[in-house]
Amino acid sequence: MKRLAGYCVKWIAFCLLWLLFVYQITMPELLAGAAAAALTVVGLETSLKAEPLHFRPKLRWFAELWKLPATILEDLWVLLQTLARHALKKPSQALFQTTPFRTSGDESHRAGQRCTATVFMSVSPNSVVVDIDTKQDFIMFHQVKASPIPRFVRKLEDS
Repeated sequence: MKRLAGYCVKWIAFCLLWLLFVYQITMPELLAGAAAAALTVVGLETSLKAEPLHFRPKLRWFAELWKLPATILEDLWVLLQTLARHALKKPSQALFQTTPFRTSGDESHRAGQRCTATVFMSVSPNSVVVDIDTKQDFIMFHQVKASPIPRFVRKLEDS
C-alpha cells in the first residue's frame, strides 16, 4: 500500500510539472499530461530497479545557490552579445574546454559532487557540462564565450 501511495505521489507531481510547462488547462493537455506522467513514473521506477540511485550531496553545497542569479544575469548578457555578433555575421566565440575536476569520498558522495557541479555550471546560459571524466578527473564543458569556472563549482572539489 505504501509503495502504491509513493507511485501516486510521483504521478501527481509529474502531472503538475506537465501543467506548469504547458501553462494551460484543457482536456487534451490534462490527458496528455496524465499519460506522460504515468510513462515517466514507470520509466523512473524501472531505471531505479536496474541501477539504484547513489547520490549523497552535502547541504553546505547548496549554501552557494545565492550566487547563481548573478551568474545567470551575467551569462544572459553574454548570450545577448553573442546573438548580436551572430546578427552582424561575426564569427562565434563558442568553444569546448576541459579543466581538472577532482571528486573525493565514496561513490555516492562523488556522484553528488558531479551532479551538483553539472547543475551549477549548466543552469546559466553561457555554459553546459558535456562530460565529467572520472578516471582522469576532468570536466568538459561548452561555453558560448570563454569565462572562468565559477568559484562555487571549484568549492565542490574541496568538500
